[in-house]
Amino acid sequence: MQIRLSDNKDIEKIMSLFDEAKKFIASYGSDQWQGDEYPSEDLVIEDINSSSSYVLEDDENIAGYMYISLEKEKCYEVIKNGKWESDFDYMTIHRLALSDKYRGNNLSKLLFDFAENLAKEKNIRSIRIDTHNMNLPLKSILKKRRYKKCGVIFLESGEERQAYEKLIIPFWVNDKVELRKSHPCGCNIFDIKRIGMDIKLECTKCNAQIWLSRTDLEKRLKKRLN
Repeated sequence: MQIRLSDNKDIEKIMSLFDEAKKFIASYGSDQWQGDEYPSEDLVIEDINSSSSYVLEDDENIAGYMYISLEKEKCYEVIKNGKWESDFDYMTIHRLALSDKYRGNNLSKLLFDFAENLAKEKNIRSIRIDTHNMNLPLKSILKKRRYKKCGVIFLESGEERQAYEKLIIPFWVNDKVELRKSHPCGCNIFDIKRIGMDIKLECTKCNAQIWLSRTDLEKRLKKRLN
């Protein structure tokens, strides 16, 4: 199997894939993608022309599809019942769909691995995604892949969606972090100075330097300050 950019010759197969996805979504009681033309063929063509849509291909079969946006999402500007994990630059996954023929083979892992590796290649620190509250299969996948449920956003249509985010590059040189426990000087705010197997931090008050593993820093982290 391979993941590649979609092109115009894929349109018919992509639309057939969406038809399968709509039936699967309806089978567990969700009204997402039901009773309207979304995702439309015009939208798929727009995705293709943006060079941001991808197909998971098995020989000549389309096993999966997703659109990855690098643009800021207007509907993400306001989030209710929570807050985003970060204010980092982010990419967004849209229109994720799998073929019935391949369902149950954990192909979502290939698509998410691809998206997360693409984010790293482009130095994009975060991935966001939203989904219908009844989309239990996707919510289960997001939980397994450690996407954090951040709150609720609203589409332009007014429909409510559950909002998720995962930090792909959680720490970066020159980040400022607040730790749960203060340094002996009384300060608990540090600048990140070096990223490697371990992370070098410098106290913003006394300039003392400490080294922490990524795991230890995540445990001790209270807040990201930039």
